[in-house]
Amino acid sequence: MNPSSARASDPRWVTSRETLEVVIVGAAVLAVYVVTMMVFDDFETSPDSFFHLLADSFLNGRTDLIDPPRRIDLVQWEGKWYLPFPPLPAIAMLPAVAALGVTHVNVALFVALAGSVTASIFLLCLRAWSGLGWTTLNRRERLLLTGAFAFGSIHWYMATTSTVWYVAQVTTCCFAMVAVCLASSGGSAMATGAALGFAIMGRPHVITLSILLYAIARERRRMTDRTWQPMRWLVGFAVPVVAAFVFLAAYNWVRFGAPFEFGYMKAGVADVLASDLHNRGQFNIAYLPRNAYYTFLAPPRWSERAHFWTPSPQGMSVLLTMPYLAWMFRFRVDRRSKAAVASLALGLVAPLMYFNTGAFQFGSRFFLDVAPAAYALLAWNMRSPLSRTARTAIIAAVAVNAAGTIWWHWPR
Repeated sequence: MNPSSARASDPRWVTSRETLEVVIVGAAVLAVYVVTMMVFDDFETSPDSFFHLLADSFLNGRTDLIDPPRRIDLVQWEGKWYLPFPPLPAIAMLPAVAALGVTHVNVALFVALAGSVTASIFLLCLRAWSGLGWTTLNRRERLLLTGAFAFGSIHWYMATTSTVWYVAQVTTCCFAMVAVCLASSGGSAMATGAALGFAIMGRPHVITLSILLYAIARERRRMTDRTWQPMRWLVGFAVPVVAAFVFLAAYNWVRFGAPFEFGYMKAGVADVLASDLHNRGQFNIAYLPRNAYYTFLAPPRWSERAHFWTPSPQGMSVLLTMPYLAWMFRFRVDRRSKAAVASLALGLVAPLMYFNTGAFQFGSRFFLDVAPAAYALLAWNMRSPLSRTARTAIIAAVAVNAAGTIWWHWPR
């Protein structure tokens, strides 16, 4: 067994120094996120948050919202108001709402915490991959890539926004990254599946990350445990994943009397979106050209008000908001990379055929759903020492997302 494999198989592979570094990184990211919101007077619960209200409803034995302050994107059914989105953030908020009361829970702090934890977990993933010899990035380069995720991506503005749509995605990304970390560091199949199961209860289509998780676990276990049994791992992994889907089906049944009915078709969406939703449905291949354009190609738009180029609220190319993603396409043709590509591509199918682009947004927010796969590809295939071009791309991404976050929070 080579030294890197021996280190990866040791449950104490994260040293006390490394643990402290991860904590410091998480605290620094949280501080920047909180300061970002405070500067723009956004460090408060948005009237469009909803998930804390749903948590309060759960504590009162209900699935409908108790007197929601706003009605946008809510479903009115049999005289009650329901939130169509899967309930993961509400489940995560249950302890805080139970302890503090629903009026004292700051959803802005919650989403910032979720975002900072995700950045810390990503750094742990990088350390695990380094121990396995899957990435050649050194300590400084791993910190740089963590910074690229926290501040050089759409994650920055999303993790500083307390409205329901962004809270759902940031929370889901956090649990999905935990699943990747567990698979990478020797966590049990059941624990890995449970983390993904929670993510599924936020955004069900992240089930596509199962491909990546299995590939990671398979290669890691083959390096460190020759007695590993793939079928046994898959069964242990599948139990909590299936349980998550069963939970969602039961949740929908209780609310709407049908296991696959989330209520989206009944939701009070904006007028500009209602025509497509009701005439073509929530998902339709006809939406693909438009959504693909705004995800991969769309440039900024000229603003007559600002007399300058500004982000298009319909969406903007991920290669403009996160230019270092170009390094994803330099992947080696190995099982792990192919699995990451498959998870990423399949994970984008639902967003690309969705009835809206994700607007109002900076960049393409649906890309956050596949971020764990995208950043795994980056880490595995970026070469150390990082070229000047790669470093420049990361620095440019931080500048672009700083400007985008300011644009997003600037009073309109």
